[in-house]
This record gives sequence, structure tokens and C-alpha cells, in this order.
Amino acid sequence: MRPASVSADPPIPRRERIFWLALLAGAAILGAALVWASTLGGAATSPDTWNYFAAARNLLAGEGFTRYTGDPFVLWPPLFPALIAALIGLADLAGRNLHLLDALRVINALTVAATVIAAGLLWRRFLRSAWLAALATLAIALGYPLLYVAAFAWSEPLFILLGLLALIALDRHLAAPRDRTLFAAAILAGLAALQRYTGAMLIVAGALALVLLALRVPLRRRLRDAALFAGVAALPLALWLAHNQARAGTLTGERAPSARTLPANVRAVYDLTVTWLTPERLGVGYQAAGLIAGGALALGFVVLIARERRGALRWLAGLRALPLMLFAALYAAFVVISAARVQYDPLDERLLAPLYVPTIGLAFAVLDGAVSWLRARGGRLPAHALVVLAALWLLYPADRLRDNIPTLRDISEASQVTYETWRESPLMRAVRAESPGGRIVTNAPLHLLVHSGLANEPVPVALDGWAALLEDAVGEEMTLVWFEPIARCDWGRRHCIATDYTVETLAGLWDITPAIIASDGGTYRLSRIPGE
Repeated sequence: MRPASVSADPPIPRRERIFWLALLAGAAILGAALVWASTLGGAATSPDTWNYFAAARNLLAGEGFTRYTGDPFVLWPPLFPALIAALIGLADLAGRNLHLLDALRVINALTVAATVIAAGLLWRRFLRSAWLAALATLAIALGYPLLYVAAFAWSEPLFILLGLLALIALDRHLAAPRDRTLFAAAILAGLAALQRYTGAMLIVAGALALVLLALRVPLRRRLRDAALFAGVAALPLALWLAHNQARAGTLTGERAPSARTLPANVRAVYDLTVTWLTPERLGVGYQAAGLIAGGALALGFVVLIARERRGALRWLAGLRALPLMLFAALYAAFVVISAARVQYDPLDERLLAPLYVPTIGLAFAVLDGAVSWLRARGGRLPAHALVVLAALWLLYPADRLRDNIPTLRDISEASQVTYETWRESPLMRAVRAESPGGRIVTNAPLHLLVHSGLANEPVPVALDGWAALLEDAVGEEMTLVWFEPIARCDWGRRHCIATDYTVETLAGLWDITPAIIASDGGTYRLSRIPGE
């Protein structure tokens, strides 16, 4: 790894620069093409996806950051639904009904392409071997964890890109300190934290790196830079958390206690990250060697700091990859500890995807150090052999893609079927063409909101639940949007209201006037309570 310096990096020769630009372009196209091939039906969906869509629609409807249930949108940060709202708003201005799954398919492909380029630029900054930097870039383009999250309408792809851009800006600042690069790094880190709460670890990592690196800069300047970076980066997240506390009485939402233990979480993170580097079929014993080696390195690092504090600090200041290392360590620690305290998604490929780029970068940094050490001692042949082995290793992530792309494609096409079933519903099309007025209640609140943009509320599950609704709605015009059959909700049944009554049953409670009758339901004006 190259030593850190307050001077700018030397210019790259023209021929090497042309080669590097061609490689970055090819790798970026490869990454985008893999996303495209995995999402033939558009970006895949999950419950989180529908919450993002609903929050975006409510934002455009003037309801603020609100879930389709009417609850405040606090379990997630606001950037991703805000971006989706911007896309929908632009489409509305153009007079088009935006197909979100297709739009996010394009955006995710472009995001992965940009991530590959950003990773390549970062590798070229702290790896001495141009060949290893090129191979590490291809490893990002072929990375299944990145492809997996990019196959879904999730917040992770943009989060990973923002984190990488923040690290690049931070590295540029450390190489040649300027306030503009410091502010750029802080803004990008702040945006990452608004994309996912775990982006707060990027802010901490950046502040620590600003203090630990560039030891030639006076301590007062380093502390000033760290405070400025952390303050600018944390301000947007702090404002969002204050908004959550004021609106919902909680910073990031209520979650159930976790059933997972801390050791189990550590093992899950280790097992998954090891599979990014070595095939599972090599056996548990072989992979356990990595844990032993890592423990030995950590122990040696502790001993180095204890015995030679100044030497250890100088060694740390020479690590251009230190911000990346700090982010990886802090992110992993946060995930492991928080998953042992509260219940959320399993520690799988999605949650750990932000660790993939640091894992590849640090693995190639170690390899780069070994190659440099061999070359310095005249071992050019062994050094070339290591580079060749790294090139052959790329067959492993390529093989993982071959095994998993068909599954991602199936999920994408199934998501498209569900999305299209609702979007192209005759009743949904009629509602979009002629929006009902008054207070809207429906048995499909999420889908009506997402596909028509109409703010609404769910009907009561049981007939006797209408009593409170009737009392609250006296003198108010209401419209019922009733979809039939509700069975189309399939796995998303929780997003539909399975009632124990029909529209005909409600006729005894309301004066019901049909407004739109379609093959799959209708809209009804509920004007007054009979007898009043």
C-alpha cells in the first residue's frame, strides 16, 4: 500500500491512463449488463420496496414521509423515497405514468456501473500494482452481493456508491488537504447516512481517519478537519432524527428484541464474507484458517501499538486504505451488535453487501503488499505468479453469478407479474383516469396509493369496525374503492384488507351510489348514514 502524503499523487503516464480508462469503461459496462440480465422483469420487490414506494407517493400527496398505513416513515431514512418521489414527479410533469420497476432497473444498472468506476479509481489510488488494481475492479463488477442488491428496488446500491465516493473525496483530501474536498467528502457521507442509517459508521470512520492519517499536518488542523467533517456530515441525519422524535416519539422506529446472539452474528458475518473469497465446498476447516490468521494479525497489531506507539502511528499513517478499513470494521461491529439487540433482517447478502467492496479492496491490498515485498527482494517470478493466481481467482465470483442469475431473474419476473396485475387492473386504470373525491377508504390501501397516488385509509377488517368510522365521518363525503377478488395480493396479503363483509353488506350502513364499475371492483360514493 502506498504511504500517505500531504502532496498530490504523481500523474499517471498517458498510455497507462488510456488503458485504465478503457478498463474502467469495460468493467462498468459488464456490471451494468449483469444487472440488466438479472432483471428482465424490472427491479424485484420486497416489503421494504413497497414501503419506499408508498412513502414517495405520500410525499407527493402532501402527506409528508408517511407509510401507507398512515404511520410515520421512521424505520428508514428519507433519501431513497425522496428520490423515487422525484422520479414520479418528473414523470407526472411529462404526462406519463412511471413504471417504477423499469425505472429502477435502469437506475440500478447505472448505479452499479458508477460503483465499479468509483471502486477502480479508489484501488488505483492505493494499490501499487496496476494489474492488481485492474483485477480488483473486475472483482467488483463480478461481485454477486452487489448484483443481488441491485436486482431489487432497495436502498443499498446507491448507499454503496455514495460511501465509495465519500472515501475517494476523503482520500483526495488526505493526499492534498483542501476545504473543498473535505466538504465534498462530508456531503457525500451525509447523503449516505440519509440513505441508510448505517451510513453513520462512515461518518465516524472518516473523522477517525482525518485524525490518524496525515501526521505531517498539525494536530490542531487534523482535529479541526475531523470536527468539520463530522459536523457537516452528521447534520442532515441529526435533523431527520429530530423530525422522527418530534413526529413519532422515536428516533428510528420501534423494533422487537432480537432472538440472535452476539457470537452467532459474528459467525454469520465471518462465514458470509469468507464465501466471497473462497468456495464453501473447500470446507469449514480451510475457511477457519482465515479466522486464525485474522486473529493472529489483530494480536500482532495490538502488540505493535503497545510496544512501539510512535512506530505504530507512523505505520497507520502510511495506510491509504485505512478509511476503508475503519468503515468495514465499524460497519461490521454495528451490524453484529445491533442485530443482537433488536430484530431486523437476517445477516444475509443484502445487509452485508456494503462490506463486499471493502473486503475485496483489503484482500487485494494484502496481495499488493506481498507482490511489492517479493519484487523488492528480486522475486519477480513469484510476484507474477501471485498476479496470475489473482486473475484465475476471478473464475470463482463468475461461477457464483452463473449459479444465481437465473434465480434473480425468476424473482424479477414474479415481481413484475404482481406489479403489473395491480398497475393494469381495470379499476386502477379507471381510478387514475377519473380520481374519486372526498375521503377515500379501500381494501387495498398500499396498491391504490402506489399506482394512483391517491392518499387513502384502509377499511375496517370487521363489519363492527365501521361504527367508529361512521361516527368520525358524519357529514363528510366518502368514497369506497373496492377491489375484487382481493386474493391477487398473494405474498403481500398483509397489504390488503381481507374483510368479513361485502359491499352489499355495507348498503345497510350507508347510502351507496356506484360511481365506477369495473371487472375487478368499483368505486362507491358513501353520502350519508341511512335514517339521519
